[in-house]
Amino acid sequence: MLPVETKQLVRATWKLAKADSLTLTKRFYARLFELAPGVRPLFPDDLREQRRKLGASLDVVVTKLDDLSTVITELTRLAERHAGYGAEPEHYPVVGEALIGALQEQLGDAWTPEVEQAWVDVYGVASSVMIDAQRAVTA
Repeated sequence: MLPVETKQLVRATWKLAKADSLTLTKRFYARLFELAPGVRPLFPDDLREQRRKLGASLDVVVTKLDDLSTVITELTRLAERHAGYGAEPEHYPVVGEALIGALQEQLGDAWTPEVEQAWVDVYGVASSVMIDAQRAVTA
C-alpha cells in the first residue's frame, strides 16, 4: 500500500522526532488548539497523559508500517475510542495539519519536501482508516 521509500523516510525521521517526544507532542497540541480552538473541550485540562498516548500511537503506526493489518486494527480501535470522545471525521484534516506542522518544526533541517510527502501519505492512510472506522461505529 505504501512504497518502501515512504516507509523508510517516515521511520528515519520518526527516530529523530521521537528523541524528544515531549516537545513534539506539546507542539502538536499547541498547533491543534490554535488551528481548531473548538476541539479544546474534547481534551482534559492536563494533557500529560494525552501527550503520552499520542506519542505511543505514532510509535505503533510508524514501527508497524510493514504490518498494515496490525496498524489497521490499532487505528480502528483508536477511532472507536475517539468517536466516544466526540471526535468527528471533519477533525482529521486539521489534526493532520497540526501533526505535519509539529513534525516540520521538530525536525528542522531534516524536513525536506520528500519527508513531508512521506508523512502526508502515511497520515492519509491512517486518517482514512480511522474515518471509515469511526463512521462505521456511529452509523
